[in-house]
Amino acid sequence: MVDKYGLVDRLTGGTASACGTLAGTPAGVVADDGVTTYWHSEDAALPHWWKYDLGVGKAWRFGKLRLLGTIAGTSGLPYKDIIIQGSNDDSTFTNLSTIQCTNTNGWQEFTFSNLVAYRYLRLWITSTYRGDGAPQCPMLYEAEAFEILSPPTGFFIFLSEAWNRHKKLWTPKLLLPEDLGFSY
Repeated sequence: MVDKYGLVDRLTGGTASACGTLAGTPAGVVADDGVTTYWHSEDAALPHWWKYDLGVGKAWRFGKLRLLGTIAGTSGLPYKDIIIQGSNDDSTFTNLSTIQCTNTNGWQEFTFSNLVAYRYLRLWITSTYRGDGAPQCPMLYEAEAFEILSPPTGFFIFLSEAWNRHKKLWTPKLLLPEDLGFSY
């Protein structure tokens, strides 16, 4: 069976931002393909967010997310509940999926349905595994996002695909003698 998600992390070449950061832990390191650097949100009440802007003219139909929240030997605060969101204008965000991460070290992978290509991908962190009432400031080592390769199923068909099929069926074609098997 062919994987329906791309193999290339699409969080490259863009710009990361966050609701806030502690000194020395910028948002951009979450998409740097390095597992030794991390973003750590500021000490503030939840929710917190981390966002990636793919750049002008770029958009992907995301359907798979991989997160590295903590690694063995660290004392980071793992996030728990996250809403994955997409936007094309950086002001109105659509909820794509609500996920719950486990309180373990290592990579976690999530898949979800999505019919729209988005320029912005945002992780809206609504809870962590910290239960002592202290400030909630989650950290994130790395994020990877992959597009959905297969077309949507069911009633939805992309208009461009439908138009291309229409053009193939109804565009007149000039038939030459060699198209009919004649030679000169």
